[in-house]
Amino acid sequence: MKRIRILLTALLTMAVLGGCGSDGTGESSGDNSSKEPVYGGSVVVGIQQDIDSLDPHKATAAGTKEILFNIFEGLVKPDENGNLVNAVASDYTISEDGLVYTFTLRDNVKFHNGNVVTCEDVKYSLERVSGLLDGTPLISTLKTIQAVDILDDKTVQVTVDSANTELIYSFVAAVIPAGSGEDAEADPVGTGPFSFVSYTPQVDRKSVV
Repeated sequence: MKRIRILLTALLTMAVLGGCGSDGTGESSGDNSSKEPVYGGSVVVGIQQDIDSLDPHKATAAGTKEILFNIFEGLVKPDENGNLVNAVASDYTISEDGLVYTFTLRDNVKFHNGNVVTCEDVKYSLERVSGLLDGTPLISTLKTIQAVDILDDKTVQVTVDSANTELIYSFVAAVIPAGSGEDAEADPVGTGPFSFVSYTPQVDRKSVV
């Protein structure tokens, strides 16, 4: 697990790891033909804007999402080619009428605080973004959700009001710890490859692993 320290024009992002050499210059300093992951070191990426929110359900700016994508995961996520792959979920099915989505959670997925992700966390996250908690949807495409039910300790069922073949892509919405919505901005906790360390607005420095 790497840690991320977010500053105004610098961040760590897994997306560029493959393009940087181990000497930090962008040129390869050795044979990388095996493409094995390399841990440690640092990556600096310039972002020409300040972030708009550290709450993954409220962030809207493209630059912010680029950062938060590395801290949080949804039930599914896009791979490097834009194809949808499983993330917090190990599998999912969609009913024939397109109104019921059933997700099976991966075993032993942990938040950065060490707690294992549970169906209660998934239920809370989906109810928060859809507006089922307080009537205010945070992600407009998910306001179609009518109910989120826990079937067992590994299975969550989501019922929507109308069929939409594109809706599965909205389940990239971040899974956060149950009840943590009020703290999401101050202390982001996700399951992604990088964990949040600190954020200093209006300061131009580089981030360190």
